[in-house]
Amino acid sequence: MISPRCTTNILVILAVSIGLTGCRSIVTPQWSLEDEVTKTTLSAPQLARDAVILEVAFIRVAANINSSDSTFWPDIDEMHLSVDDRKRISQNGIRCGLIAGALPDSLNELINGDANTVDLEALTGSLNLNLENRNQRLQFRAGQAGQIVMSKSVKENLTVITSDSQYATAERFNQAQCQFQIKTYPQGDGRVRIELIPQIHHGDPRAEFIGQDGAWLLKTQRAIKQYDAVPIEALISPGESLLLSANSDNKGLGRQFFVINDDDEKTNHLLLMRLVHTQYDDLFAPNETPLE
Repeated sequence: MISPRCTTNILVILAVSIGLTGCRSIVTPQWSLEDEVTKTTLSAPQLARDAVILEVAFIRVAANINSSDSTFWPDIDEMHLSVDDRKRISQNGIRCGLIAGALPDSLNELINGDANTVDLEALTGSLNLNLENRNQRLQFRAGQAGQIVMSKSVKENLTVITSDSQYATAERFNQAQCQFQIKTYPQGDGRVRIELIPQIHHGDPRAEFIGQDGAWLLKTQRAIKQYDAVPIEALISPGESLLLSANSDNKGLGRQFFVINDDDEKTNHLLLMRLVHTQYDDLFAPNETPLE
């Protein structure tokens, strides 16, 4: 219990303290959370060393325009692929060309057509992501598989005919959807090797264990038919683009991926992929090997 004398001493000390300091009003701090956040110097997010950024757009054209006498294909380099590679993808109804730099006027005219929802600004580096319009900016890591979905809907039944130099094989799938598996491999000189492999995802989803990075993951996915015999590989530099479509034969994988993927056989789809950026550079590490 505090004695009266002790209480008196405490009151005297408080009185002296108030007399020395005086009465001061409480002042509101002259700062805001927004100002402090603005002043904070946080480093910008860093891309991974092996990161690759691609812009992807789908162009819709009339079937008669994407024919053997089309006006835009002569402006596109199809010789970047070897003779054997061109023959192999052509046998399966696919055409692939390289565009160095700006898009040719003949292709820009198609992009500006009524059937298209392609954002031209997206193709110059300022992409505003719009999934409905199917313009996308995608980021990849070296050797890691990504997916480019070619058909917006799942087909109840789908028959694919594949060909090589000797034989043709037909396969039928239920609940099928066409996709490209894509892998990127940055090179030391700033270029990127792009690998595309056609896939058919089909059937009902099922759960299965997948090995990844030394661990087992439970993943739900559908069965996948992968056409490893029909790879599309290209080596491109930043600013260059790849253009893929069905060829004039209108058959095989090309027909399924680019012609009848949205129930409208009067319209062909072109897949345009532009290399925007790659992080990998061996300028200061010349002894390092490409990320193959």
